[in-house]
Amino acid sequence: MCKQPDKFSQLKNVDGGSFNTCTEYRCKALGKACEYIDTLEGADCVNKNPGDLNSPVISPNFEVLEEQDFIIDDRGRDGFIITNILPAFKPIILAFKTDELSQCSYTLNAEEALKPFDQYSGTITTGLTEDHRLFIKYPLSDPRNVIETTYYIKCQDTHENSNEAPYTITFKVNNEPDVQPPNVLFVDGPLFIKNGETTTKITAFVDDAHTVGCKYAKEDVSYSSMPQENTMLCTDERPNGVNFYCHAELKELHSGENTFYIRCKDSEGIEMPEAFKYSIIGTESLEVAIGAGSPNGKIFYDDITLRVITQKGAQQGKARCEYSLNNGKFSLFKNTGDTEHSQDQVDLQKGHYSYSIRCGDVAGNEATTKIEFDVDADTDKPSLLHVYKEDGLLYVILNEATTCEARNEAFTFGTGIKMTANLPTVHSIPLEFQKYFINCIDAFNNQLQQMTIIP
Repeated sequence: MCKQPDKFSQLKNVDGGSFNTCTEYRCKALGKACEYIDTLEGADCVNKNPGDLNSPVISPNFEVLEEQDFIIDDRGRDGFIITNILPAFKPIILAFKTDELSQCSYTLNAEEALKPFDQYSGTITTGLTEDHRLFIKYPLSDPRNVIETTYYIKCQDTHENSNEAPYTITFKVNNEPDVQPPNVLFVDGPLFIKNGETTTKITAFVDDAHTVGCKYAKEDVSYSSMPQENTMLCTDERPNGVNFYCHAELKELHSGENTFYIRCKDSEGIEMPEAFKYSIIGTESLEVAIGAGSPNGKIFYDDITLRVITQKGAQQGKARCEYSLNNGKFSLFKNTGDTEHSQDQVDLQKGHYSYSIRCGDVAGNEATTKIEFDVDADTDKPSLLHVYKEDGLLYVILNEATTCEARNEAFTFGTGIKMTANLPTVHSIPLEFQKYFINCIDAFNNQLQQMTIIP
């Protein structure tokens, strides 16, 4: 990719590394004819020659084909034939290469095969590549006859050139009886439903070589005993190329566990020996625990933490919470996803604050609350409560959290020796001087008048 002329082989990145990463800048630096494009394997730099009128040349990918023990009769541009008869119900990969970056499509319909590339109904590669592989979970088969199948293929390059005549891949599949029952691989549906809801839609992904029909019931009974009105709507094709999709709307759901049993039967009359069990939980309402929102009332600090606790709901209160200040945009809590949720708010100005809180769980249950408080200015100076000596230390106790400094002479706060804060309101300093001058200040810069203490 981004191949460079030999004369640039010593080119290095600014970090000393080799010139081996494809970028748009590097591609264009190689010449005006170079075009930077995205491929299935990553970015590439190609010749954008506008005079290119040649369609991609298609050829078998012998390495992948022979790994599957295929015997190949290569017919050149016309295609190839797998000459050995393939076993039924065994997945195969049809692999081929193109001599330039292309994307390829296919059809099984001989009339559609005569149409242009963009009218082919089957997709092999959705992006540009030279390596093309079509996975077939169940090649067409019949228990009574050997079936021959032909895939008609067209590929288009970056200049929208495509092969006019389709490239064909032909193979035969043995006539073997289908003895495998349908298999429900999984069900795409919710594990929980919102409180008060009584219906939900599900899709069962069913694996079988033939088309299937499926039903469901609240009891584990046979396919024929399941109510006809509980017949699921199954596709005739495999939308993902592998499985049939069977859809249903489950009704009369209630709080607590709702269990359903799914059984399928294929067009050959083979039924599932065991039902697929699917359960969905009807949930109770999500709640914000009473009194769990904080802070509240009047506070005298400008850095706070919003806190809420959720309970009940789909997973015993597990939820994600958002907050909004004064009916503004909602933002996700920094710490959320469980039952306790918190979010720091800093440098708040004096005033009233109203936070709207909303929380939601996996079932869609929601709970809301409000957190309201007032940030007020603390204008009260700290006051001294007690002074004492102990173990060679002088202690002072104040009525609120403060920062204190001391010296052996008068000073201004900020130039003294910081006292040890044993607690936010208790401060100490070693007994070294005959006289101590002490200044203390609270979080709102209210300062206690300088104290003079003689131990």
